[in-house]
Amino acid sequence: NTGGMSDTEVVDSLLQQVAADYQRLKQLQSDGRIPPAIQELYMSDSFVDKCLAHFEVLDEKGTGKLSAGQVAPILADMAQIPPTSVSDAQCEQLMVMFGGGPTLSRGQYCALARFIVAMSKLAEAGGKLSPHEQEVQRLQQQAEEARQEIQRVTAAHHDELNSLHAQLEQHSFQASVEVATVLSDGLVRSCLDQHLTETAVIADAEARIHALEEEVRELRSQLEQARQAGEHGQAALQVEFAKFKEEAGRSAERTSQELQRLVKEYQTLALEAAAETQSLQEAFSTERVQLTVELDMERQRSSRLNQELSRLSKNWRDMMRGVPYPDGGVCAA
Repeated sequence: NTGGMSDTEVVDSLLQQVAADYQRLKQLQSDGRIPPAIQELYMSDSFVDKCLAHFEVLDEKGTGKLSAGQVAPILADMAQIPPTSVSDAQCEQLMVMFGGGPTLSRGQYCALARFIVAMSKLAEAGGKLSPHEQEVQRLQQQAEEARQEIQRVTAAHHDELNSLHAQLEQHSFQASVEVATVLSDGLVRSCLDQHLTETAVIADAEARIHALEEEVRELRSQLEQARQAGEHGQAALQVEFAKFKEEAGRSAERTSQELQRLVKEYQTLALEAAAETQSLQEAFSTERVQLTVELDMERQRSSRLNQELSRLSKNWRDMMRGVPYPDGGVCAA
């Protein structure tokens, strides 16, 4: 909604808004308050590649720089007006904001593209801004609308005010002349009637002037209130952000302390586990040696028993050789 403004006024207003938004974007970046998803979008290599490709399309002669005429379609698209309505001076004003001048380089064009994408995405994510940020934006918008309304009313009624003042002077002069003429002719009654009429016209004009002045004062008062409310909202936002940073610092400190405690606990458990493992290994080694010794002893004992069994078996065979069995047979062992 241009509010009846001309294309030139629309572009001038847009340039003022771009300058304010560009400073705000840099402040948001400095404070780290841009959502990571948005920042990754316009800082990615693929985004830069697209910017450079679009730059090459605009740079038809391959000079490596864009002129005001080549930037005009971009500014016209932002203002939603025909490119022919954008002047070279307005284009150069936009280029200066992003480090350019009479021309715009590849890097400066990428900076402009980043700004357009960032503000578009931030506008889409407006519901995710804090209430204070939304309130500040609303108050700033109200202040801008009030300022434009004051300019419009002043411009619209400037000629009328001058005309009314001229009428006052003319009526006063005519009344004085006619009074003198009537007095000289002896027509006092007629002069007085006409003078009363002229006085009523003057009073009406003064009332209209007073009403217009009251309207201007009221608009200025609204503008001042909006400005003060904006400053108050900004201050409240800064206080809230300071509290958030303080709380984040305390939370980070608590997290660091908890992490240190867990590291110490892990180190203690690791030492205990290492000691327990060493103890188990030593016990296992001792037990293994004992079992090895006992096994050797059992093998020796088994060997002696086998030898004794062989000896007894031989003795038994020797004893039983030639011994008669009850059936009359003889053992042939």
